[in-house]
Amino acid sequence: MYGDTLPSIIWIIYYLVLLSTLIKGIFNIKKNFLLGSLDIIIPISMPIIGIVNSIGRGPGINELEHLVSEIQVGAFWAIYVAFALLYIIFSWVRFSMIKRKV
Repeated sequence: MYGDTLPSIIWIIYYLVLLSTLIKGIFNIKKNFLLGSLDIIIPISMPIIGIVNSIGRGPGINELEHLVSEIQVGAFWAIYVAFALLYIIFSWVRFSMIKRKV
């Protein structure tokens, strides 16, 4: 790697969201097995896949730029990471809607 990376605050927020999604999945697996399982699997697999595939990025390119360029090329791992991010957003929106109804 060449030292180009996203700001630390972005990484802190990213990993806090992943950790809280994982914890939410552990607590919700009894209520909804499928969504709870996804809430556990995605926060574990997404950073591993993203890190392994970002190792070979070129100089002057941060992780987000690399992800976007790989999505444009059609790389399966980048599409998986993008859909995983969308699922996490959907999961938290759904979770907040359920909590408001009660």
